[in-house]
Amino acid sequence: MNALTKFGAPLSKESEKSKYDAFSKEVLFMQYRECWSDIRQYDNLVWQIPSISTIVTGVLVALSTATFIGTRIILFAVALALNLVMTVALHKHQFFRQYRFREVEKIQALLKELGVELIADGARSTRKIEGEIARGEVKDLPTGWFYRRIAYNWIRRYMHLLTIVLLVALTFIIAEQLLLKPEQIIYV
Repeated sequence: MNALTKFGAPLSKESEKSKYDAFSKEVLFMQYRECWSDIRQYDNLVWQIPSISTIVTGVLVALSTATFIGTRIILFAVALALNLVMTVALHKHQFFRQYRFREVEKIQALLKELGVELIADGARSTRKIEGEIARGEVKDLPTGWFYRRIAYNWIRRYMHLLTIVLLVALTFIIAEQLLLKPEQIIYV
């Protein structure tokens, strides 16, 4: 677009700056919406991964109790592999979720520079909120031990524990078969 109005007269510097600011705001709002969409998607995945992993693992372990030892070892190995992969996916999605939060913080700062009043600062990190509570700026939030815990850390620990339990169970099943006398081994 050229710097002319519909009558052919050149635009003033203030008019050009206001059009640039309006365009910049619109671009920032588009990026802001995309970042929040990504954050919601990653947040859903962070909560769904342990649920799906637990259900599939439970089904595989339940199936393994009614099968021969060779099949049981295979089912436990599949469950272990699934949990390893899902744990890595959980870490990846949390990383990208946090990365998007940082981008939202940057966009909010740019919008504030352009004079946009934000009603709520949705991109505040837990550390920022903890700092506000410590300084006495926020008084209406519960401050007990339980409320200071981050849910992601609990989910991550759960996934690690589930993976370790499966590894120990698989090791025990294999060791049990190796320690049996030849006449006690069940062949598949």
